[in-house]
Amino acid sequence: ACQIQGATNSNSQFAVSWYFTPSEMGNTTILKMDRYHILENGEMMKNRKHKFQLIRQSADSYKLVILQTEFGDSGKHYCVVEEWVQDPNNKWYALPQQSAETQLIIRATENNVRVLKNNTSVRIPESNDFIVNCTIDSDIQAMSHFSVTWYYQNHEDPKLP
Repeated sequence: ACQIQGATNSNSQFAVSWYFTPSEMGNTTILKMDRYHILENGEMMKNRKHKFQLIRQSADSYKLVILQTEFGDSGKHYCVVEEWVQDPNNKWYALPQQSAETQLIIRATENNVRVLKNNTSVRIPESNDFIVNCTIDSDIQAMSHFSVTWYYQNHEDPKLP
C-alpha cells in the first residue's frame, strides 16, 4: 500500500503512479492515476491487462494488487506520489514527487500433489463399461489448476509416450 502522510493542505490532490524494476534494470511503468483519478495503463499493462489493480482505499491510501504472481514479478515496486496544491490565484501546481519502494520476492510453492493409483489388471467382458479413476490428493488452493493426461497402452504395443 502507498500511504500518503502529511498533505500540504486539505485541498491537496494526488497523482499516484506505480513502477516496477526487475533486478538492476530501469523502471517500467505499471499504471498511473492522475489527480482527477483517471487511470492510464503503463507499459506492463499492454500485455497483461488484468494482472494489476489499483485500489483507492481512502483519500490518502492507494494499494497495488498483483494478481496470480509469477517469478517475473520479483523486483522493486515503486509508488510515486505527486501532490497538487492550489495557489491564492486558484492555479494548480505540482510539488516535488515523493516515492516509496517495496521489494517483492516470489518463491516457488511446494509441490504437495500426490496421485493415488492402483496398478492392477482387470478383465471385463466385451461391451461392458469400465471406469478408470484418477484421484489428485493435495492441499489444493482455490487458484490451483491441474492438467490430467490419459494414455492408452495397447496390449500388443507396450510402449508409452
